[in-house]
Amino acid sequence: MAQPLSKFLKPVMLKTAEGFSYYDYEEIVLFEASGNYSFLFTTDNQQHIRVLHNLGYIEKRYSKNGLFRCHKKYIINLKHINKFFVKTKSILMKNNIMIPVSEKCVTYFKSGEIK
Repeated sequence: MAQPLSKFLKPVMLKTAEGFSYYDYEEIVLFEASGNYSFLFTTDNQQHIRVLHNLGYIEKRYSKNGLFRCHKKYIINLKHINKFFVKTKSILMKNNIMIPVSEKCVTYFKSGEIK
């Protein structure tokens, strides 16, 4: 009996200019919006990868697994947060990228609950 291909592939499938790329959630640090596209930052790649999906698509499809929309321009992986700065409303990611946080998300982080 044949097994579905999805059983063998990594769970996050993203369309790029070259085709489709597959990632584990742990590899993803953040997505940054760029018009109708996004840039993906991963743990093993300091270069950003252009993804042919907007943040709305990524948020709807993958936000249940630790990816969180903290700003209109960013989706972050909660496992890759290094520090949260309340005064500057920003997050320092483990790859040393500073991300702004919306007012609504500041409230979530201060309460300890992410919705």
